[in-house]
Amino acid sequence: MLRDVSQIQQLHIATMFDHCGYQGFYDKLADQFAEVVVHDAFYVLLENDDQLKLVYGQMQDSQYGQLEQEIILPSLARQTVSGMSVLSQLGHQDLVTQPIHRSQWLSYCQSHQIKDQIMLWMQITREQRIWIVVDLKRSYPFFTSEQINRVKHWLPTLEKLLYKHHRDLALNKPLPDLIHAAIDSFSRKHLTRRESELVKLMFLGYSSKLAAKALSISPATERVHRINIYAKLGISGQSELLQRLIREVESELEQPASC
Repeated sequence: MLRDVSQIQQLHIATMFDHCGYQGFYDKLADQFAEVVVHDAFYVLLENDDQLKLVYGQMQDSQYGQLEQEIILPSLARQTVSGMSVLSQLGHQDLVTQPIHRSQWLSYCQSHQIKDQIMLWMQITREQRIWIVVDLKRSYPFFTSEQINRVKHWLPTLEKLLYKHHRDLALNKPLPDLIHAAIDSFSRKHLTRRESELVKLMFLGYSSKLAAKALSISPATERVHRINIYAKLGISGQSELLQRLIREVESELEQPASC
């Protein structure tokens, strides 16, 4: 299970940094959830100072109103950290944190023919929280324990992505430029030009075979370059390379602007 999620992170996580506002980012996020867990509906809501706004997905006014007034807003006073809840009409329930009244939640799901629901909340600033709602209506009767564990495993990465996405929205910085600057920054310190080119392809999710083809080198040469990159950076795999790059981007953001 962890191998499957790690592969998703390695192949796709970088594309989620291709920043183009709410719609583009959450389109990619919805695609990632489709790989991690089967679902019939995917919604994202932004809570800002106790005000809720649907920023992704299409929801009927009656469903949105009930979700806001009976589920999310009443739970705010009882939870202050990021977490996850899972509810099923069949009684399947697996909780990381549970600020939501089960009876109200169950009534809401029954009203809108939702068989099972995962609800995630991510604290992205002191005033803002993102709520992600994932529904099962027709595909399966409820989320399996394996699917829930996949989502749990993905939570820390997801929280970091959401935090960065909204921070960069606030800063109004072109994120692809930051990513390329970060690659160039640590490449100059650690890697050769060809290794730097390979890192950029790895960041875009290229497999070894595709990267070798793009660089017009043999797969064996690509593997040698990849091994050298890992050795120079002190990492053991592509997922760690992406984490390293995220740290580089964060350090770029934290540096004071030059006059």
